[in-house]
Amino acid sequence: KLTLGIDLGTTNTLASYIPKGSKTPVILNQTKIPSVVAYLQKSFNNDSTNGDRNNILVGEKAINQSRVNSQNTFKAMKRIIGTTDPHGDAFKGFINQYTHHLNIKDTVKFDVGSGKEITAVDVAGQVLSEVRIQALNELEINESSKEKNKSFDVDAVITVPAYFNNLQRKATLKAATLAKINCLRIINEPTAAALSFGVLQQKDNRDGIFAVYDLGGGTFDISILELDGSVFEVRATSGDLQLGGEDLDYLLRTYVIDKFAKGNESLKKDMVSDENFMNELLKNCETCKIELSRVSSTTIAIPFAFKNSETGDMVNFKINIEEPELDKLAEPMVKKSLKIFRKCLKDAKIDKKDIKQILLVGGMTRMPFIRNSLSETFAKDSSSSSTIVNSTINPDDSVCLGASIQAGLLKGEIKDVLLLDVNPLSLGMETYGGVMSKMLVKNCNVPIEVKEQFTTGIDNQQIVKIVIYQGESNLCRDNVKLGELLLSGIPQLPKGVPKIEVSFKLDSNGILNVSAKE
Repeated sequence: KLTLGIDLGTTNTLASYIPKGSKTPVILNQTKIPSVVAYLQKSFNNDSTNGDRNNILVGEKAINQSRVNSQNTFKAMKRIIGTTDPHGDAFKGFINQYTHHLNIKDTVKFDVGSGKEITAVDVAGQVLSEVRIQALNELEINESSKEKNKSFDVDAVITVPAYFNNLQRKATLKAATLAKINCLRIINEPTAAALSFGVLQQKDNRDGIFAVYDLGGGTFDISILELDGSVFEVRATSGDLQLGGEDLDYLLRTYVIDKFAKGNESLKKDMVSDENFMNELLKNCETCKIELSRVSSTTIAIPFAFKNSETGDMVNFKINIEEPELDKLAEPMVKKSLKIFRKCLKDAKIDKKDIKQILLVGGMTRMPFIRNSLSETFAKDSSSSSTIVNSTINPDDSVCLGASIQAGLLKGEIKDVLLLDVNPLSLGMETYGGVMSKMLVKNCNVPIEVKEQFTTGIDNQQIVKIVIYQGESNLCRDNVKLGELLLSGIPQLPKGVPKIEVSFKLDSNGILNVSAKE
């Protein structure tokens, strides 16, 4: 079987593998695709991932037709995978683009026409399926008809944000299954980047405490790790699943519209009400943001962009953007990320001066403003200025390469490395008054199992409902509900007499299993 390391990203997805007889992973260039999927208005069948792929476009093909099919072109779905509420914070960036999302049963579905509904899991499954196909093509592995009928023909380690909760991790596993990929392990993105750095680059003198600052297209993660010989131990992790380059794209789009309109509300209304123009401008803002990481000034130009309602003429949109303008827009985001960074250091009980290096991961960390902000923060906050902001690793490839290293560890191809990861968010259950009783606290090592005894609250109680939550608030209503478990057949006894044992078991993927017995 082919074994891949896959970085399933908000913006782009990429895979790598370890060639036979080697211990060094190699990037598969054909697998680098935008995480974008388009559903065409044709006859859909019931198989959402492996049906007629002529009706479904993935990657660059999906982007190329997005202007004429924006409502059925889906990107950044990683931000909402595993979420259930279309009115929640995760959907704020999607409000203008997707006007037809709805909440059905326990998941959010999108109506793409012809009676077809898809979910973020379906979109991720399509992206992973395309990665699998491109990897097999690049390595010239021909799938025989017999092999095509197998449940799985590719193994993989797939990366997720460290701050992904239980539902989001399970949804990622489901997407892999839809893509006919056997997921060996889910690994946190900052941990994968640290593996890549420690195993491939810093082979000598790598002992010490490192921070992985991972700011990608849709999410922000920060992890504090200690490297001691061959042991990679995560001390603490934190993040924000709604903080990334996508947010800056939207901020920049709003800014350039205001700058171009120059107070002309009618012109601004013409732009905002033109859905195709707004999507085209968003793509151009992303390109502008990327360019300003290497040049000090760039231009956004869209010919025949939108119609002026007062004159009836098509308007050519052209505007110049300077690097300081983008920096000012990014400043609140960067400050927020640094606040999370400081909290993570506190959780890990690590002093700033003890950080040996800060490893930069994710495309956004190419921004000079972000690199300078980190350098200035540590120079100002630390009594020692020895902390190195390491920008020598490839921010796009390191997570993917680390996933292949983890696959190599699981397959026995790479030895003498021990990885110890942590639980990103506390897990517990609802008790009297809606208070969450925490069973597994944030940053405990995984895998882990904890058992506790509880009892009944009323006389002769025969059924107990265990409601499971994940999050840091003491109140369940402020956390994420993961599910419910009913325990029946409890002997009719006075309250407080029955003994109920509840087990919370968290596996290496960060996925929870809860059981209870009397």
